[in-house]
Amino acid sequence: MSADNPQICFVQCYYGAWPHYWRLWADSAAANSEIRFILVTDLGPPDFVPANVTIIKMNLKEVIERLSKVLGFELKIFGYHKLCDARPFYGLAFNDILEKFDYWGYCDMDVIFGNLDPLIHLAKLEFDVISPWTHTVGHCTLIRNDKLVNEMPLKIPNLRTRFSQVGTTFLDEGGYFEVCVAKEGLRFKGVSCLINEWAKKICFLGATFHHWNIIWGTENMKNFAVICDKKSVTLITPTGQKHEVLYFHFMAAKNKRFWRHLEGKLAFPFTFLPYGFVPRLVAAQELHSFGFLIRCTTTRIRSNIYRIPRELTPNFIIQIIKKIRVAVRGLRRT
Repeated sequence: MSADNPQICFVQCYYGAWPHYWRLWADSAAANSEIRFILVTDLGPPDFVPANVTIIKMNLKEVIERLSKVLGFELKIFGYHKLCDARPFYGLAFNDILEKFDYWGYCDMDVIFGNLDPLIHLAKLEFDVISPWTHTVGHCTLIRNDKLVNEMPLKIPNLRTRFSQVGTTFLDEGGYFEVCVAKEGLRFKGVSCLINEWAKKICFLGATFHHWNIIWGTENMKNFAVICDKKSVTLITPTGQKHEVLYFHFMAAKNKRFWRHLEGKLAFPFTFLPYGFVPRLVAAQELHSFGFLIRCTTTRIRSNIYRIPRELTPNFIIQIIKKIRVAVRGLRRT
């Protein structure tokens, strides 16, 4: 590896249909031109594909065959979301695609990247695993492309059982981190204390919009603004403090109602508020207005009206419902 210029790429397996927020992801990926992004899919290319994004045509059956080969047991066809469990094994399954890279990683599509240069800097220091959180996370984890490092996820116990479950078992996050990173002594670079990291103006963190309409890991921050510009993402707290982060992960805001004002070509800068996309910069003082508070509260109630009974439902019932969805609706809704 060249310490001055490590070759880095993120790889995603993506199936179903390109999301309506594709341009958000693509434009922010394009701004980080020193990093490559590889999309493994059977879809035709979308209207806009940045120069640093490569689309490789491969159907889900072939991906599962590759995974079965490296895992040592046969996988059945599973729902698209189950690919989250497969992520730690991409370094082995796609060795022929990733062999020229010093680092490979996995990320999500519901992400707007800011400045990813800190990842490049840490790759130069040759850490084995890099994640802008306290542990490996599905929305952004970087792994040194070394045979021994890539083989570490094979040590995760009960892999056959976990892959037989319909829903994700978080192998890409807790499973990978606890067994291969925290216990096996790989050189991990992450965040040791979230409170201390969030206190900084420039944070080695991603900001995740959680299903409870809060920014995750910030002591349940409810009323906020995320300013997205070309190669920068800044979180503004209710007190007006600004924190630059690596990316905005809008996990709980994929629904089109959060993006109804997004029309035509994406234009930076823009703001994301708890109730959705705003095509302009929002001043910090607006976060204290009565109208803003009402809209945030209304959105929070609407988004979580079903979550309370879901949290109270036993897991085995949820698994049965997921199996029925796979049988009735097909792969996409898993």
